[in-house]
Amino acid sequence: MNQNGIKIFTLRNSIPESNIALGHASILYDIVKNKIKVGLILEDDIDFVPGFTLKIEDIFTNQLPSDFDILYVSALPAEHGFKWEEYSKDLVKVHNGLWWFSGLIVSEKAAQKL
Repeated sequence: MNQNGIKIFTLRNSIPESNIALGHASILYDIVKNKIKVGLILEDDIDFVPGFTLKIEDIFTNQLPSDFDILYVSALPAEHGFKWEEYSKDLVKVHNGLWWFSGLIVSEKAAQKL
């Protein structure tokens, strides 16, 4: 732990994993720098399912609060520790335990926090 009581740990990853993380950090920086209200970050190998745009439109119009931070477009619940609660017809509020993000929509406010 450091002097502020924050647990310090070392995260080891491969060079490709590091490059992906740095790329995502660069996108977040651009969102803040250019005052982009909402940004979409996607992996380069995603496939859009039929009806995706209609579903996103419904979510933004009828389900998502205007002050949202992050909307995960695709993720995989962890085998252990996934904690969530139902939020609306198509959304859950995640508390813990997600990985394998293929895409997310992030607000400028959330990008500033990250």
